[in-house]
Amino acid sequence: MKDRIEDMLADAANDKGFHWRLKVLNECLLPLWEGDFYIVAARVDSGKSTFFASELTHMAAQVDELYPGQDRCIVVFNNEGPGRKLRHRMFNAAIGVSNVELVELSKKGTVYQDYLDAIGGRDNIYIFDIHDYSMGQLEDIIKELDPAIVVYDMLDNVQADVGTATNGGTRTDQLLEWLYQRARVLAVKYNHAAIATSQLNGDADGEIFPKLSMLANSRTGKAGAADVVLMLGRSNNPDLQNTRFISTPKNKRRRDGAPQDPRREVSFKGATARFED
Repeated sequence: MKDRIEDMLADAANDKGFHWRLKVLNECLLPLWEGDFYIVAARVDSGKSTFFASELTHMAAQVDELYPGQDRCIVVFNNEGPGRKLRHRMFNAAIGVSNVELVELSKKGTVYQDYLDAIGGRDNIYIFDIHDYSMGQLEDIIKELDPAIVVYDMLDNVQADVGTATNGGTRTDQLLEWLYQRARVLAVKYNHAAIATSQLNGDADGEIFPKLSMLANSRTGKAGAADVVLMLGRSNNPDLQNTRFISTPKNKRRRDGAPQDPRREVSFKGATARFED
């Protein structure tokens, strides 16, 4: 590899990469870019899908700016619920409206065009239902589509390819470490940014700033594979049900002069599928 230092410095000076909707993330993290591997972790039913709908619909319009004329896309590998539910959330988040307002836009016949206008004019967020898929099958999709961003929701549920994972290791943490390391390798190999979602274990219940050790079914394997671990903490206080707490207990993409871990409160707007500062 002989990349020119001048080119790399120019990219840094120009802040090249995908910027987040949340200002707190733009303040503490360098732009999301090729080869980056993030983990976004939260407790069950705490807003991981809403977080991705909010952020990916903001990044979608940036794809053609960063890769002009290349028709690159954002791929979401979904193996939790039906993908159509996530697609629905993308419309909420992109346009910034509730379901009632989406119905009104649909009656006017403008809802799809409003969605396209909000994400840059091209329907470039592809959602694949991948229940029971293996990592090798996902690599085939990546090779065919050449995405700019790949989201694994949830990576823990992807099947390890027979005969490859951890050289025969069978412990859950060994298999998961192989999956997370493989996702990172694919991000570098195919020049895209990768983000995986992870559950947090029961120790994180009610914790607004969970620890790395609370990543579900993992010793150090998951955290070791990631450049950034982004936590979505949630309080059990009934008065804070529309609040989430952003932290980055692991952050190798910190901006110069920015805090390693911002520990910031943000607004969770479930009706419009948005996280806001």
